[in-house]
Amino acid sequence: MALAAKLAGLPKRARVAYLQFHCTAQRLPDPTDRAAYDLLKLLKEDEQPESGLPALPKFQTWAKYLRQARAPLGEQKHKRRLKPAPADVRSAVPVGERT
Repeated sequence: MALAAKLAGLPKRARVAYLQFHCTAQRLPDPTDRAAYDLLKLLKEDEQPESGLPALPKFQTWAKYLRQARAPLGEQKHKRRLKPAPADVRSAVPVGERT
């Protein structure tokens, strides 16, 4: 499935946040969410007030929209942990007696 098709299924606010993040990634090498937001804020201040673009939401809100976009695209920042191998698990029960 193409990226455009995946983005089309997202709410507009999530799609905009995702695209904003990737636009900042062209200017910053491997940006964090905070660094991308701060750059967007600086760019927004440089624009003319009558540009008609919506205001940038607060960071927490913008980061939430970004998470909403990353989840269906499989780009979550944090992955689930794998279960440890049975030999690595420490237990009071000897290995032979575990069920």
